[in-house]
Amino acid sequence: MRFISRFLIIFVISLLMVSVTHAQQQPISFGESVVGEITAVQPTVTYSFEGREGDVIYFYISPASLDQSFYGRLFDANSNIVAETTGFPFVHNVVLPATQTYTLLIGNNDNQTGSFQVLVDFYQPTPIVLDTALSGNLASSAQLDFYTIDAIQGQLFRYSTTGAQLGVSIFDPLGELYAFEGTYDSPLMMLAQFAQ
Repeated sequence: MRFISRFLIIFVISLLMVSVTHAQQQPISFGESVVGEITAVQPTVTYSFEGREGDVIYFYISPASLDQSFYGRLFDANSNIVAETTGFPFVHNVVLPATQTYTLLIGNNDNQTGSFQVLVDFYQPTPIVLDTALSGNLASSAQLDFYTIDAIQGQLFRYSTTGAQLGVSIFDPLGELYAFEGTYDSPLMMLAQFAQ
C-alpha cells in the first residue's frame, strides 16, 4: 500500500510539472517581437519555432526594466542545448544543426519577476567600412542590427549614435565580446582600438 501511494504521488507531481511546462510554451515567428512575463507562479517561459538546418539566427531578450536580467537557453528537439546567453541577454551567429522544432527557455537566475520582449531572427550582418554613416530604425526594444567591418590590428576608431537609449557591442572575429558600451541617452561617442 505504501509503495502504491508513493507511486501515485510521484506520478501526480510528474503530470503537474509536464502540464505547467506545456501550458507556458507558445510559438514565435522569426522577426516577431513578443512580450512575455516571468512571475512567481511561472518562473520560466518557453517559446518554440521551426528552424532549418544551416539557418544562422540570433535571439535577444530585452527586459522591461534595466535593473532586471533574464537568461535564454535554446534547445533542439531532443532537449540538447544549442546556445545560451552568458553575461549579455543575446546570442548571435547560431547555426541551427538540423531542420526541427527548437525551444527557447527564458528565466531569471535571481528569481526576479518582470516582463520582457524576446526576438528570434536571422543573423544577417551588414558589411560597412570606416567613415560610414548609417541610419535606420529599430522596430522594438528587442531588435538588434549587426554590422561587420574589416580593420587592421591596433587601429583606433570612433563610433557614435544619435538615437535615444542605444547600446553598442563590439565583437572580435571569433564572436567574443570585445567591448560593450551599455545603454545611454543620445548622443553616444566612444573611442576604441581593434585588438585583432
